[in-house]
Amino acid sequence: MAQQQQPGQQGPNFQSAGMAGSDLMRAGAGTKLKLRDGSVIEIVENPQDGYWLLARFISSQDESRVGVQDMVFFEDVVGLAE
Repeated sequence: MAQQQQPGQQGPNFQSAGMAGSDLMRAGAGTKLKLRDGSVIEIVENPQDGYWLLARFISSQDESRVGVQDMVFFEDVVGLAE
């Protein structure tokens, strides 16, 4: 069961080495995240396993990835995209 955010509670916590798996489990479809390589992704589906996301690339240095859906590992996520 997904955890609900309490009033006054901040969004997901991010660690300098990447997003914690427990925080990743709470990220829903449509959430935009930044990856280590500077890419920005949008979550398409979250299996809530704390490790993987199905995401669509919104921006990337490799333009061939833009618009492509791929699995993303939680250690590649550095935080929310602005």
